[in-house]
Amino acid sequence: MKAKFLLFVCAIVLSINVSAQYKEFQFGLMVQPGCGWFKDSNDNISNVKNKFTSKYGVFGSYYLTENYGFTSGIIIKNTGARYDFNYVTEAFMTQYRHDFKNTYLEIPVLFRGRTDQFSRFRVLGEFGVGFDFLVSNNESFSNIFGPDEHLKLKYRTFCPTLMIGLGTEINIYKSSSVLLELVFDKGLANIIRKTDETENYYDSAMKMTCLYLQIGFIF
Repeated sequence: MKAKFLLFVCAIVLSINVSAQYKEFQFGLMVQPGCGWFKDSNDNISNVKNKFTSKYGVFGSYYLTENYGFTSGIIIKNTGARYDFNYVTEAFMTQYRHDFKNTYLEIPVLFRGRTDQFSRFRVLGEFGVGFDFLVSNNESFSNIFGPDEHLKLKYRTFCPTLMIGLGTEINIYKSSSVLLELVFDKGLANIIRKTDETENYYDSAMKMTCLYLQIGFIF
């Protein structure tokens, strides 16, 4: 009986060690549905309506120890908004509606920390920067007379962001886990470039801030 009890205890200890094992490098897939809000301080802009935002892609984490490491990846990021702005010249004044959607290639560089595994769970947090490169833009302008094909804006091709995340890893088999995380993504640069044509209407910073729910699978 005593021998069986000892074998039972050893089996539990070994199972805990197996479930807690980790790899120095882990590869993952993720999707991030979210909401964004377009921030500006321009008196000419009103009636801002933010759009659904999303990210999806692949990422890899390299751990210096079981609890600390770095994460990067290749992410496709979609953001957009709609707003009204007053167009004023010496000859007339009218109100335009601008509707846009931008797609970026994002390369995050994040420091990640996580707790020891408790049962099948770890709590994790990460922070760092995202390097966003504009891939495509789809926009439209309209006024009371209908669509306007002549007015165009120029967008920054590079927009860095500050990223902060908090979530959990749920171990499902050996080193494989499901990742659930809230990610705060704050734009650090004006997404619209000022030109001679638009200087009077985009004379203040216009930045995009987003909150995402990250759902991922770590191999």
